[in-house]
Order: sequence, then C-alpha cells, then structure tokens
Amino acid sequence: MNFSDLKIKLTSFLSGDLKAETEAMLSTMGYGKTETVDVEKIKADAIATVDVEKIKADAAEAAKKEADTAGALRGSTETRASAVEILDLCALAGTPGMASELIKSGDTAEAAKEKIIAAKADSSLDHDINSQHSGLNTGGINPLLASCQKAADAAKK
Repeated sequence: MNFSDLKIKLTSFLSGDLKAETEAMLSTMGYGKTETVDVEKIKADAIATVDVEKIKADAAEAAKKEADTAGALRGSTETRASAVEILDLCALAGTPGMASELIKSGDTAEAAKEKIIAAKADSSLDHDINSQHSGLNTGGINPLLASCQKAADAAKK
C-alpha cells in the first residue's frame, strides 16, 4: 500500500460511520470478531481425559521396582560395599547417572570402573581442543594445537 492509498483509505474511514468502518478495516487487517471460549468446558474435558487409575498403577509399579532394588541392595555386606564403591567411582568420574545402572546390573566395582573409563573415553571423542588467544599472542601457530593435531593425525593412520 502506498502513501496515496493510505491517505484515501484514512479519509474515507474518518468521513463515514466510524464503528462500521473500524470493523471493516480491522477485518481486512485480519482482526475479526473473536469467539468466546468456555474455559470450564475445556478444563472438564482435560480432566476427563486423564486416566487416574493408570497413573496410580504406574506409580505403584515404580514403587515396587524401587523396593525390589532397595531389597537387593540390603542383601549382603559385600553387595552394599560394592554399591558404595560404585557410587563413589561414578561421583569421582563425574558420571553419577551411571551409578544406578551399574549397581542394578550387579557389576563388581572393578567391572564398573572399566565401564566408567570406557564411557568417559567415548564421550571425550565429541570434544575439540580449543585455544584461547590473548593480547600477547604473536599470531603464529599455537604449538600445543599443532602437536595435538599431529598426534591425532598419527592416531588415525
């Protein structure tokens, strides 16, 4: 819409029936009358679709699994010691999410250590070495990065 079209539309808008013109102008701009929404009906429909019995059953099943796991851990002193050592290893390695999986699998602390090391090694493949530059940088090739790149290229061969 150019300036002259705007001027003509505004002039006709201001000279006519303001309410009708306003509604017409707003509808051409995409702002028509809105429908009223029955919030209470929508709320009732949403509540009706929730299966409370299924939620209760799922919670009971999860509680039973948790109780079974806790019962297995109470089994022997050796099992508890192994679980504590696995928890310590995972905390030390920064992988606390692996602890429950390793304990539930019944792994020994030594086997858990191997799995943690393997997981850390796998996750390290996703990280790049970044160099930080300062105002004292000469603009030359960073010897640390060059050495790392040479080692990475040699490892690929």
